[in-house]
Amino acid sequence: MPGAWHVQGAVAIQGPLVAVVPVKGNRPYTFDLACQAPARRSVTLTLARGDEESEWEVTCGDREADQFNIPVGGRFTARIPHTGQDTDGLVLWRLDAVAPEDLDDCEDDIEGCES
Repeated sequence: MPGAWHVQGAVAIQGPLVAVVPVKGNRPYTFDLACQAPARRSVTLTLARGDEESEWEVTCGDREADQFNIPVGGRFTARIPHTGQDTDGLVLWRLDAVAPEDLDDCEDDIEGCES
């Protein structure tokens, strides 16, 4: 995709992860999150923008990252709370600009699409 834009990062699973992501341009984004840990566990991801907030449970060790759709708009925050000093693992994330037609299911995983 011409002019594609992405940002990515990794952090120890002990956290906390707080990423304030400045979204730019006029295309929506996907926020991909994966975690790896020696024991079966999950992390809680909170996505927020303005007064809207949603919470998601992400299972570590999945073959594919969980993908969340972020609509065009201002910056948003991704948070994973502190899980404790004795917790081993890694959280990896990536934000990609995408074409609107490439979004699957709900177009806004911050506000949600429940009817």
